[in-house]
Amino acid sequence: MSDRRGFVVQRQRLFGGLLLAIAAGLLGSTLLLAVSMNQQTNELESKVRLTQGIVDANMRTLSQVQRETLRLEVLLTQTHPEPAAVELQEALVSQRVQEGSLSYQSQTLGTQALLDESRALATQWSMSVEPRVMMSLGSGPYAAAERQRVIADLVSMEKKYNQLVSDGESNRKLKAGQTNASTQDLVGRAHGLLYGLTGTFVAVLFFLVLGGILYARFHRQRERAGATLLELNHELRRYAQVVRSTDNMVVVTDAQGKVEWVNDAFIRTTGFTLDDMLGQRPGAVLQGPGSSPEVKARMREALQRGEPFTEEILNYGRDGHEYWVSLDVSPVHDDKGVLTGYVAVQTDITERKRADELLRAARDSAEESAREKANFLASMSHEIRTPLNAVLGLTDLLLLTGLDAVQRDYARTARTSGRLLLALVNDILDFSALESGKLETEHVPVALESLVRDTITMFSAEAERRGLRLGFELDADLPPAVLGDEMRLRQVLVNLIGNALKFTEEGEVRLNVRSGTEEDGGDELVLQVTDSGIGIPPDRLERLFQPFSQVDASTTRRFGGTGLGLAICRLVVDALGGSIAVESVPGVGSTFTVRLPMERAEIKEAPKVPAGEVDSPQSWSHLRVLLAEDDRVNQMVAVHMLHRLGVEPVVVSDGQAAVDAVLRDTFDVVLMDVHMPLMDGVEAAAAIRAGVAPDAQPRIVAITANAMEGDRERLLGAGMDAYLSKPVQLADLAAALDAVVVA
Repeated sequence: MSDRRGFVVQRQRLFGGLLLAIAAGLLGSTLLLAVSMNQQTNELESKVRLTQGIVDANMRTLSQVQRETLRLEVLLTQTHPEPAAVELQEALVSQRVQEGSLSYQSQTLGTQALLDESRALATQWSMSVEPRVMMSLGSGPYAAAERQRVIADLVSMEKKYNQLVSDGESNRKLKAGQTNASTQDLVGRAHGLLYGLTGTFVAVLFFLVLGGILYARFHRQRERAGATLLELNHELRRYAQVVRSTDNMVVVTDAQGKVEWVNDAFIRTTGFTLDDMLGQRPGAVLQGPGSSPEVKARMREALQRGEPFTEEILNYGRDGHEYWVSLDVSPVHDDKGVLTGYVAVQTDITERKRADELLRAARDSAEESAREKANFLASMSHEIRTPLNAVLGLTDLLLLTGLDAVQRDYARTARTSGRLLLALVNDILDFSALESGKLETEHVPVALESLVRDTITMFSAEAERRGLRLGFELDADLPPAVLGDEMRLRQVLVNLIGNALKFTEEGEVRLNVRSGTEEDGGDELVLQVTDSGIGIPPDRLERLFQPFSQVDASTTRRFGGTGLGLAICRLVVDALGGSIAVESVPGVGSTFTVRLPMERAEIKEAPKVPAGEVDSPQSWSHLRVLLAEDDRVNQMVAVHMLHRLGVEPVVVSDGQAAVDAVLRDTFDVVLMDVHMPLMDGVEAAAAIRAGVAPDAQPRIVAITANAMEGDRERLLGAGMDAYLSKPVQLADLAAALDAVVVA
């Protein structure tokens, strides 16, 4: 029994020892397993943090789309946006939008549906918004309205990209959070296993069973987490491949601005490798003598403040070649907001800069050609108007003498021909000024009824001679006066009524003036000229407002004219902010309709000149008049005109003589030719203003054969009191003397 008991005890001891050995072995194995699990868990925690950082950074592309869209919106809201800046920002938006629609963004956004939304926004940008951006920079109400629509579209796109970034961020945060939660759960369970090892042997056995279960579960969780991590690492490698393969140069620096990494595009463009650039500041390597100091200073200041910036600067490659880049530099911060570095995206804009230079050279050449054209026209105007002054002046004086019927008919024919030649010169000068866009318009009160009556009166005699009815109608609701340019309005009416009379052989020509309403709700002035003339075929209407064009060659031979009248009307109406249109039926007649913005105004009544004071030559006989004119023929014409008005002038032949005469004697009026030898009229006027006491200053009237746009303003600004354009008419000369009499 004792042997048996001893055997049992021995067996129990052996079993206990075995159990202890097994327990010790199991405990040691469990401890080794726990140590391994703890190491792997720490490694997973590190990788999860890295993965989370990658997830947080992957939305940058879509965020940049939103930011570039906002920058373009801000540019377009400026009063006068710079076209070059808008074009650059438009290109940046296009690049970001394209990147935001690439296939790999499905990983960034988390779902195919969000990627489809991104691609839909890219299509909206390229098909609907981008084509209208540069068009909205023009002038006029249409361009302004178009710009507002483009801005509205950009605001809408910005909001949609904001929502897209938010939804994608939520998806990615959720995915990363789930992975982290699983891993953290595994870590907690592993720690619980370590605490269970301090329990009893039964607990050890239970822990062994539970540990096996937990290990199996941990293995499955680790495989899933590893797969997720591999997927994220693969995604990260794809992003890195995109950065390496893009044509834009990418530079990554540390917080001090020293290079840590560059992509292949940077190496291809600059010739500098990553080893060349490591630890270097990009500006110290790439910038040279042609780089703008101002731009470099702005970049340094932005880097010191840790702020993003966009600049354009000239850089130099390793071999010394120059290239222009557009820099987009963004600071990078860690989770705590500490600046860790910068990412710079550089776009090569050398070709664009070259195109800008070519465009600038072409513009300068065009401006030089325009100046040469203006100088040529001014010279031709002077050369033609100088003899015309003598022709028209002498024919006017000749018609005031006792001529027989044949002689009077000859003189009238000569005067009419001279005035036709003058009208041709005026048309060419007006068209040149209008075509170049240099026409300046006034914005002063214009009496409508007086303007219309005066214009109709100009043509009344011709209409009566040809047996045509000429009339007008003013609507009762028209204001007495409107703000506008009276001379240009009269020019349009004279051209339209003159054309209507020229092409009407029987019947009537009628002018109707009324008010209307513009499309945007404002008031407009409507001028309609209707005739019962030959009419215009429908297929010829498009040519009607083109310069130097008639309906056909036979019309030119039959009725004459340069074909500039209606072209001038169109350009004048455009300059006044209006429109002109025509409706015509061949053999029935035509109606020309001009629509202009209308702003009501009050007009002050001009002081009346006492009756009888300007009708007689005695009205001016007391005036002391100095005539400064170097051309002998024009000198003779002016003297005869002044004699006709009862004035005996003092005559000099150059500007210096005019100054000497005024300083030596007292004159009421100086008729000053602008172009004279020794001293021209402008210099002479300045010398008179400087040398004569204020209370003894004469009235200086400029007389010039130049009639280009701006000549009148230039001469009045140089000290002249009035301006007469050659050929000088007797009535205009009388009006110039009237100003002295009335004063």
